[in-house]
Amino acid sequence: MSQGFTKNIPIDTDGTLSANSDFLVPSQKAVKTYVDTQDATKLDDSMNTNKLLGRGTAGSGAVEEITLGTNLSLTGTTLNAAAGGTVYSFVIASSGKVTAAAATGNQALLNVLIPGGTLAIGDTIDIPTMWRKYSGSASCPWYIKIHSATGTAGTIISQYAGTGSQSSASRPFVIITGASAQVASPPFNGITYGVAAVDTIATSLAIASDIYINFVCNKTTAGDSFDLRGASVIINKKV
Repeated sequence: MSQGFTKNIPIDTDGTLSANSDFLVPSQKAVKTYVDTQDATKLDDSMNTNKLLGRGTAGSGAVEEITLGTNLSLTGTTLNAAAGGTVYSFVIASSGKVTAAAATGNQALLNVLIPGGTLAIGDTIDIPTMWRKYSGSASCPWYIKIHSATGTAGTIISQYAGTGSQSSASRPFVIITGASAQVASPPFNGITYGVAAVDTIATSLAIASDIYINFVCNKTTAGDSFDLRGASVIINKKV
């Protein structure tokens, strides 16, 4: 112990305060030395596992233990955030009326690109669509397809084998279950009117690469008047 005396009062100059005495008064320098050498983050000798320090109560005051939420965890001293159930959506494409050409045969009325890397596990693709065939008696089916390129090829997501003057609507989904885009079998149709059953399973398209949603009609009669009345491709992402 290092100490001096001021008017017979023992002054402790030991910066460690190791004496731990009720009869010594530490000097200003000893107090500063002691405080400067302490771990500023050590507020208490113990706290509960999987807690953080902070303050949840409004206003200034004592430090409190903060409980980790459902999607947070501690591994050692690392805070991890897991994917949760929160979903945000964005429209990657939206189309007004697109009229089929006069020629017969398969025609791609709209091709929508989903760039590689856009999709992740747990995401879905929502495709609300409306079609209208104004005239003609021959079968004139339309298809929504998923493929790795534009055009009329791809795995059918939804189809409608229409005849005569008819309208139809569908809302198929594509579910991302792994490193690929899997088409549900049968597709999840939130809204269906006159849509034929489609039991096509699927395709596996690498989501790291570009994926296309192709809107196709097959005109068997040149005089048929056929419109894709409107279509959207909506990506629902979990964060």
